[in-house]
Amino acid sequence: MQQHQRKNEIKGALILLLAAIIWGLAFVAQVSGSSLPPLSFNAIRFTIGAIILLPVAIITTKKQHLHDTKRAIKASAICGFVLFIAMTCQQYGCILSRNAGESGFLASLSIIFVPLIGIFLGKRLRLPIIIAVVLSVLGLYLLVFIGGTGTWDMGDALLLIAAFAMAIQSIVIARVAGSVDPMQLSFGQIVMVALLSWIGAPFLGGLPTVAGIHYAVGQLLYTGILSTGVAYTLQIIGQKTVDPAPATIIMCLQSLFSVIAGAILLHEMMNWNGYIGCLLMLIGSFVAEIPSRTEKKQQAITSHIE
Repeated sequence: MQQHQRKNEIKGALILLLAAIIWGLAFVAQVSGSSLPPLSFNAIRFTIGAIILLPVAIITTKKQHLHDTKRAIKASAICGFVLFIAMTCQQYGCILSRNAGESGFLASLSIIFVPLIGIFLGKRLRLPIIIAVVLSVLGLYLLVFIGGTGTWDMGDALLLIAAFAMAIQSIVIARVAGSVDPMQLSFGQIVMVALLSWIGAPFLGGLPTVAGIHYAVGQLLYTGILSTGVAYTLQIIGQKTVDPAPATIIMCLQSLFSVIAGAILLHEMMNWNGYIGCLLMLIGSFVAEIPSRTEKKQQAITSHIE
């Protein structure tokens, strides 16, 4: 029984790793997709993602009661609105920063923001969180001010806002995930982002043009099919068998893959200060997921019961 569970955990970890690789490469697509205004890019990207997930959502909805479906729609609207803010800021930030690796690491700070927001929700501030924040702030300074572009600009600020919004979205999902079908929630929030992006596009940058779509077709297909449609589904499948802490650590590796992809595909370069900054932020992400004694006891009790 334990051996079978272990195999499922390893399989789930590999699935989450694949999702992290896909998300890391997506930053290259987002940075190079500047032929379209950010909201137009996201409108098409999330529409493609919704189409990819539509068959699964239909099958899932047929198995649910009407009351459960209504609850999923309400949860999707809330999560989708927060995700819309996050992805809008992230896309603007990626285009302004023009650096996939730097964008990926700034976006990964959502892992640090989650426990910090938890303080205002009544959770105790643990020592690993304090250490993680110090490492992340130091890493951020080395990455942005010394090792990366050398200046703090609007793109960096928007990416930090996006990371904060993603942290809120993660907390909201954690609160509603147990009461709604995960596939319905994933599909619903993607539809919400697509809808809000189409509504906002005419006022912020304009609707997509044929020429703009032509130049960004590869980036749109990658982010729409793989990053939005496939990776979100892989995340849901992987997290069914992997505990939250290791799952979060695996998924935060997307920042590392964004640096590797940026160097290979976009020929991005940093000095050693930038790479040290990335390393400190990555270590900070790992440290933030160190469980407290209480959490360890709860995990041990759960494991013993199972």
